[in-house]
Amino acid sequence: MTSNGENKQTLPLAAAVMAGAAIGWCLNAKMTRKKKLEEHRTITEKIRKFDEKFYEDGRRRADQMESIKQEIHTGFTK
Repeated sequence: MTSNGENKQTLPLAAAVMAGAAIGWCLNAKMTRKKKLEEHRTITEKIRKFDEKFYEDGRRRADQMESIKQEIHTGFTK
């Protein structure tokens, strides 16, 4: 049988354990969310870089085609 003094000590201890578990759970959820955002940012960055490279390649080819058109045009006009 527990005395009244032991109950007074057990209640704050149990509350502290529960609060610690809740804080730990919240921190874990926050860190998991942050990690997912960083992964999303990494994927977004890769897509952006691919898009820039794709655009640059297209622009370079368009410039080459324009140069060829100019050469053909000047060749026929001479």
